[in-house]
Parts: sequence; structure tokens; C-alpha cells
Amino acid sequence: MSASLYKVIHLVGIIMVFLALGGALLNSINSGVKDYAFRKQVGMYHGIGLFLVLLGGFGMMAKLNYSYGDGWFLVKVVIWVALGAMLTMGTKKPEQGKMFWLVTLLLGAGAAYLGVMKPF
Repeated sequence: MSASLYKVIHLVGIIMVFLALGGALLNSINSGVKDYAFRKQVGMYHGIGLFLVLLGGFGMMAKLNYSYGDGWFLVKVVIWVALGAMLTMGTKKPEQGKMFWLVTLLLGAGAAYLGVMKPF
């Protein structure tokens, strides 16, 4: 597969992760109900999206001959783990939903910056 196809897979995964987090966190902010309609699908979108982000990211790394030890890459992996935990954190602590909403935005902005600029 080409690096461009891996980039598309990566971007589709990102869209799925943020779509799922947006829905789950909005539910937490509005009601905090843990058993809401479409909950199973939100979890599936989140999990599949995380997998696609990982698949596309590692595929691009291999195709473009980047080092897995670069600092920007390691920070992006930490952001990926944090976004993975965000769904559970938003469900377990609905009173913190607004803060998680902002943190999700900041994590996404940080990942975008690191992916484009590769500062270190």
C-alpha cells in the first residue's frame, strides 16, 4: 500500500475517534446517563477508529522511513493512549464532561501540530 492510502486510513480513523468522543462527551455533559441509545455503536466507532489511526500511522511511518524513536512520534503515541482512555473517563466522570471536551480538542490540536511540523 502507498503512503497516501495509509494517510487516508489514518484520517478516517481520526474522524471516527473524534465523532465517537464528541457524541459520548456530549451525552456526559447533557445527562450523564451511562446507558444511552447508540452507546454500543459509539464504543465500536471509538475502538475501530483507534485501530485505524494506529494502522495508518504505523503504515505511514514505515513507508516514509521515519524513526519510531523520534520524540514527536512518541508524544503522538501518548496522545493516542489518552484519546483511548477519554471515552471511559467521560462515562465514569460525567461531571467532568466539559473539561474532557476541551482536553479532547487540545489533544487533537497537539497531535495535528506534531504530525505536520515534526518539531523534535
